[in-house]
Amino acid sequence: MTRASAGHEAARHAVSIPTAAVRPRTEPHDVPLSEIQRRIWAAHQLDPTTVAPTIPAAVDLSGPLDVDALESAITHVVGRHEALRTEIGVNEGLPAARLGAGLAGLRRVDVSGSPDPDLAASEITRAEAEEPFDLETFGPLVRGTLIRLATERHWLVLPVHHAAADALSIGLMLGEIVNSYGAYKMGGKPAAAPVPLQYPDFAEWERESREEIETAVDWWCEELDGFVPGLALPHDRRRLGWSTHKGDHLTAQIDAGCKAAVERFASDAVITPFAVMTSAFCALLHRVSRTDDLVAGVSFANRRFAELDQVIGPFANTLPFRSRLTDGDSFRDLAGKTSQRTHAILGRQHVPTARIADAMEARREGVDSPLFGVLFTFLDEDRSEQTLDDLTITPLSVSAGPSKADLSVSVAKRGAEYEVRLEYDTELFDQTTARSLLDAYLSLLAAGLDRPDDPVWALPMSPSSVVTGNGVRSRPPPPWPTWPPGSRRPYASIPNGRL
Repeated sequence: MTRASAGHEAARHAVSIPTAAVRPRTEPHDVPLSEIQRRIWAAHQLDPTTVAPTIPAAVDLSGPLDVDALESAITHVVGRHEALRTEIGVNEGLPAARLGAGLAGLRRVDVSGSPDPDLAASEITRAEAEEPFDLETFGPLVRGTLIRLATERHWLVLPVHHAAADALSIGLMLGEIVNSYGAYKMGGKPAAAPVPLQYPDFAEWERESREEIETAVDWWCEELDGFVPGLALPHDRRRLGWSTHKGDHLTAQIDAGCKAAVERFASDAVITPFAVMTSAFCALLHRVSRTDDLVAGVSFANRRFAELDQVIGPFANTLPFRSRLTDGDSFRDLAGKTSQRTHAILGRQHVPTARIADAMEARREGVDSPLFGVLFTFLDEDRSEQTLDDLTITPLSVSAGPSKADLSVSVAKRGAEYEVRLEYDTELFDQTTARSLLDAYLSLLAAGLDRPDDPVWALPMSPSSVVTGNGVRSRPPPPWPTWPPGSRRPYASIPNGRL
């Protein structure tokens, strides 16, 4: 379970605002909260029952399993990382944190006698993922359940609150658990080196870097100047004044041939696969919303320093990514613009999104409007099957639960392929529309790679033969209508308003 991060290597070489490096804090018993953690706590106060911030990490373990060695490995890894031992609560009305003892142990459940062990395990996994965490009375932010489906088949479910980790951290955590398990199974102890930095060290650095953050906020305000929030997405239902944000998800695979084409295109253009995949997402939004100026939320690793590479914590920052098209822009043009904007953002990726939103609201004279309602994440992280002796370890896809946005697309490596996951708000979209959007994203990517100098508006949005999984090949083309010129939001870059 190796790790890497979207744009991470580029981040180290990008031009950035000079800053002091993160160092161990002077008071180890002081556990400062980062601004991201404080915002998460504030959102929890509004809805303590929400499970939207939960990351439901889960893997299938096939083969002979030493359960005691696994439990020891998990306890060891959680104990190594202060973010995983952090407990958040309320002190005199304000958020506060302390370091707990760590994971008390694995809850063990045996469903091997059930008529359908997989179904029973899925129900338990969903229930674990949907159990809220306690951010009021200093409860733990990690819990673990081991489900026995058969003698040599188990599911390990490790829900982690987003206040303790991000997606990249989950890969780090699982990788350390696998390595530690091997040592404990052999009767030894893990030989892992001490962790030189902890997440609270980063939180203290952030607190001491407020002046730099304010300077970067000014850049963000200039970057978003003149932008009108909102995208005309093809909703199946009107947005209500309130929402439960009930979510669902679809997945598809991009085969090895298309993945190789992404990497070749990126290499030839001297950009990253992150820029290519993000460009396809922006192309989708430009086409379906018929606008040449939009903002989407794009996740950045926010690990600007090499010493943060192996630190677990909620670093990832979803930032407003502005995409603009001019008449005749090709996919190659769009990818170039995406790469340039990415490099500009990398040096300012540490600015909390909420700080940007507050500054933009002030500039709009109090008009409160979300910066974005759609999200994109690219994880340059291999989520393919792993083996350890006779044990095969396969990541599991857990149901989305509440949607984190109207629409979000995430891309992750799975061996020689990419796995694409589209999450959507079921109160706004039917599954058929979500499938069509997923098809359109994959088709625009394939067409952009095949015809990179064609205008973005001319690229086909019907399913492509490079797509596999979820029955994508067998579905008919998505029912995208053709709007007349000037209807709804005009798209200046599309002649005759065509999709």
